[in-house]
Amino acid sequence: MTDANKLIRDALLEAAITLAQQRGGALQLTIAEIAREASESPQQAQQCYPEMAVFHRELLQYLLDLARAGVIEMMPTAKPGLSRIRKAFETYLDTNLRHRALRELALHFRNDPDGAERLRMRAHGVMLLTQMELHVAGWPNSAPAARLLTAMVQDVAIAEFEAAAPLPSLRETMFAYLSLPAGGVKAAAP
Repeated sequence: MTDANKLIRDALLEAAITLAQQRGGALQLTIAEIAREASESPQQAQQCYPEMAVFHRELLQYLLDLARAGVIEMMPTAKPGLSRIRKAFETYLDTNLRHRALRELALHFRNDPDGAERLRMRAHGVMLLTQMELHVAGWPNSAPAARLLTAMVQDVAIAEFEAAAPLPSLRETMFAYLSLPAGGVKAAAP
């Protein structure tokens, strides 16, 4: 991909984010209106994205990368361990609310092979980072605990998407899991 094509693609993705914010979603947008918002020609946009499904997958990846960047940005300022997990999850959930198209596209593509793979890889990365932070905190059984926490944060993100607002009681219930005494979590029998 040439630098010019990358600039056009990035402009189209940013324009889609802007329009999705205004309209409450990305799936109903057309390439022509996205091109207009990006000040690009519809022909250039069509050359970059001949199919809307391709554009939507790339927009999903772009939004996932924005969410990851937000979490990475806050990591050096948070104390390692449980407090950093909480801050990272709050950042992720807030990003989902700020960019509703992220959750909309994630739900849309969860049964699409390529989209599902992107989501699976991202969830796996979250799980590994969570496991590392749990390990630093001395949490027993950090791998299964990280898996549960990753599933919880995804479920909270879906519930907040549906409510179109933060759900503090649901968040606090999830974070209460992190408040359990470290010795209070026992591994299940194999």
